[in-house]
Amino acid sequence: MSRRAIVLSFTVAQAVLGQALQRQAGTRGGAEDASVLLARARETVLSSTRRMPRYTCLETINREYYNQPVQKHSPRATTEASAHSCSVNQSARLSLDAEDRLRVEVAEAAQGEIHSWPGESHFDTRSIDEMIPLGPISTGSFGGYLQGLFGNSGAQVNFVGSKTDGFRNVFEYSFRVPREASTLRVKGQNIWKVTGTSGSFEIDAATTQLTKLVIETEPLSSDTGMCRAETAMDYHSMLIGGGEY
Repeated sequence: MSRRAIVLSFTVAQAVLGQALQRQAGTRGGAEDASVLLARARETVLSSTRRMPRYTCLETINREYYNQPVQKHSPRATTEASAHSCSVNQSARLSLDAEDRLRVEVAEAAQGEIHSWPGESHFDTRSIDEMIPLGPISTGSFGGYLQGLFGNSGAQVNFVGSKTDGFRNVFEYSFRVPREASTLRVKGQNIWKVTGTSGSFEIDAATTQLTKLVIETEPLSSDTGMCRAETAMDYHSMLIGGGEY
């Protein structure tokens, strides 16, 4: 029997909790401007992550599960298709099977991200996969993903181009973090395994604010029960008290 191929999509909408550093950057779209903007955005992001232990965030996590169509071929052909189930062509034919939504509060502590259900008086001391035992789950969206990309000397970043997003001019970048430099782990058979990542992010050219980050794992081993995992995060600033965060 071929293994079930699943693509998981986590969408986490969250506020960037850290004082917004409003800096002006050139918007001519050249590689030099893109490099300068990236350096300023990295400073902004890392400054924000250093403030995260002071805050909590309400995360909304939408999970989507996709199935591969039933194979109508010989057993040999089915086995071969299963072995390549993470290819682009196979993924393009996946169909939505189910979806659900979770809401948790998250904070940064010495041991990493800690969570609680909304309205609880204290944070849960259990790991996230013990707190939410069913379905795929991950940590890192509050601050870990940002540190793992912008604070990682092994991350490979390339400028893609500039575009208009509503009334904003944004610069888009692609990135790859090889497994040997990655801090992202996926659980399979009760063992956490490090996986390489790739994806893209967008930066507001006028404010150097990160506005969007998409992270996709490399093809995952069969013991995880997944083909790959993709996380998409949208960031925006908000007013807290007398400051913008």
